[in-house]
Amino acid sequence: MPLVSLHYRPENLPEELVKKLVIELTDIISSALDVPEDSSARLKQKDIEIRVSTPGPMDVNAQDLEIVVHAHEYPARAANIEERTGKIKESVYVFLRSNGLEPYDDFEGFIWVLLHKTGFAKIC
Repeated sequence: MPLVSLHYRPENLPEELVKKLVIELTDIISSALDVPEDSSARLKQKDIEIRVSTPGPMDVNAQDLEIVVHAHEYPARAANIEERTGKIKESVYVFLRSNGLEPYDDFEGFIWVLLHKTGFAKIC
C-alpha cells in the first residue's frame, strides 16, 4: 500500500487542480508501480493513500510540486525503478499541461519514489 505525500505551493498551483491531480495520482501510481507477475505486489487505485500539504513558515526551498512515494521494495519493482518513476513523471507532466499549466515556465517540482523493506498490518 504505497503512501504518497503531495506537497504544493498554492500560489503556483491552484487547489482545484490539485484536487483533480490527487484523483489522477491514484491511477498513475498504481499503474506505474504494479507488478502483474507477483500477486503480492499487485496495486489498484484504492491501494494508493495520498496526504496533501502546503508549505509552512519553517519550510525551506519547497518547490511548487513535490510528490514523494513510499512503497514496498519488491524485486521486480526495484529492478526498473527509474523507468517506473519516469512513467509517473511523464503522466503528471501530461496532466498538468492538459489542465493549462506549463510546468517549465517558472515552475519547479519533482517525483521521488522511495522503495523500502516494509511491514504492513491492518488494524481491523
